[in-house]
Amino acid sequence: MVPFAVLLVTACLFSSLEASVVKREKNDCPAKCKSEPLDISFIVDSKDSFGFTANTDKNSLEGAINMMPYRSGVTTETGMAIKWYLDNHLPQVRPNVRHVVIVLTDGNSQQPEITKEEAMKAHAQGLDVFAIGVGHEVSKQELHNIASDASENAEKKDTWLFQSKAISLISSNLSPKACQFDPVDISFVIDSSVSIGEQNFTLGLAFIRHFLDSFEINPSSIRVAAIMFGEGVYSNQAMPFDMYQNKEDTLDAILSLRWMHATRTDTGRGIDFMVDQFLPNARPYAAHIGIVITDGKSQEEYRTMESAERARNAGVTMYAVGVGSFDSNLDAEELTNIAGDSARVLTADNYAMLNSIKASLTDITCVGIERSLQSQREVFQAQG
Repeated sequence: MVPFAVLLVTACLFSSLEASVVKREKNDCPAKCKSEPLDISFIVDSKDSFGFTANTDKNSLEGAINMMPYRSGVTTETGMAIKWYLDNHLPQVRPNVRHVVIVLTDGNSQQPEITKEEAMKAHAQGLDVFAIGVGHEVSKQELHNIASDASENAEKKDTWLFQSKAISLISSNLSPKACQFDPVDISFVIDSSVSIGEQNFTLGLAFIRHFLDSFEINPSSIRVAAIMFGEGVYSNQAMPFDMYQNKEDTLDAILSLRWMHATRTDTGRGIDFMVDQFLPNARPYAAHIGIVITDGKSQEEYRTMESAERARNAGVTMYAVGVGSFDSNLDAEELTNIAGDSARVLTADNYAMLNSIKASLTDITCVGIERSLQSQREVFQAQG
């Protein structure tokens, strides 16, 4: 299911363009996307809006779009429009489905800091936010601030080229990736140290949920395990592969993990727990993925390196997600030692920005999944 929420932010230049782009985007959606029910909400201002359930068929939806009046506003309050959506329409979305927000604008907002702040709130809620800009007045920086991933924005001066690029951008991002249905056992090794703070830890869990939201979680496709580390590991909160059998319970369990405000960062011990406790229960025919999320350098750097190498030698494709800056808390060498390859290292400036790397993490994880499954097929064929 792919619910949509579309924010139409009008200034003085376009209203008919907005409606035509949205209608074409619906009609040009790939086959898998077309078969999914769509919840679409248009917000121009509080007087001209309708919610997800207001129009239950395509004709009534298109009619409602075409009837939306043009409001010749003298300012571009993009941030307030996003806030209005978060306050009024987000509570209506369906649980455990992908939530997409598309912001269309022809100019830079008058309050860019508010726009950035509200967009970050949307990212933290796990929303996939696309930013579409039209004309000479568009700020590329603001489009990047609005979009949940830097690649999820488009800006064009020419109307028809803009429509084509916008449709392609959105449609390609809504198409499910093949790896999201493959047999995969994914283990998360999560930093729970005091430097993170409870609010940031919660944002980190929301990021994991957002990342997993695109995957088909069930006993035959994707299974998920998680362990937290800090002062050692917190085995009482460990989540093994077979604990939950469906997506809803798995995602709820991730969000229920408790921050342990540890005074150490025992990353290696967390990886060892994954290898010793989770891997023996992994499916032999599945791809094995390990994702370490941390905000700092471990106290036992050599152990962390050895533990990660041990995991990779056991068949786990490792990824490292660092939160912060290499100028302060992150160590590039250690993150690379964890992943085994710098191509499997991703960083975000802070926990609120983690969703900006979600698409990239999905892409490189899918590469690892396909390579792992291909290697297993080759081994099986050689044995046969």
